[in-house]
Amino acid sequence: MNNVTNILLTGGLHCGKSSLVREIVAALSLPVQGLFCAPEYRREQVAGYSLHLSNGQDLGSFAHIDFFTNRQFDKFGFCESPFLLGADYIRKSIREMARLFIIDEIGVMEQHVRDYSKALEELLDADITALIVVQYRAIWFWQKIKARNDGIIFRLNEDHSFVRTQIMKRLVKIVQKE
Repeated sequence: MNNVTNILLTGGLHCGKSSLVREIVAALSLPVQGLFCAPEYRREQVAGYSLHLSNGQDLGSFAHIDFFTNRQFDKFGFCESPFLLGADYIRKSIREMARLFIIDEIGVMEQHVRDYSKALEELLDADITALIVVQYRAIWFWQKIKARNDGIIFRLNEDHSFVRTQIMKRLVKIVQKE
């Protein structure tokens, strides 16, 4: 593996991690591949979450209040099929040598889909720059990251502009090397 960096962004709930990633993607003007989680609303309340590709294609809902399954997370039932499609997409992007792959975000549910967890590890090992938003409570993922020395972690707090600048500088350096 060359010295391509995995960039991890974390912070508290609703602190602006996803918004910051969208700003960075827009500012870079690069072709981006990635997976994005999006809330699904019903009567102004979050009723579930779905997984989307960077081109906007919806892979489906992975958590929803209307799912009555054996696996429950908070008030949500769980469906792993969007993550299985996501794992296939990650592997396709690795084969195609994507310049930048973004995941927004990794939480607690992903660990329950073995193939998706394995695809995430393959992404981290690949010669692809990864920008990944990780929830604090995704302890399973943080344990995998601790043993690695190929990335940097940014914690988002009040100073979004500082974090944005630091991530942008790193991404620009990485992209210029290619």
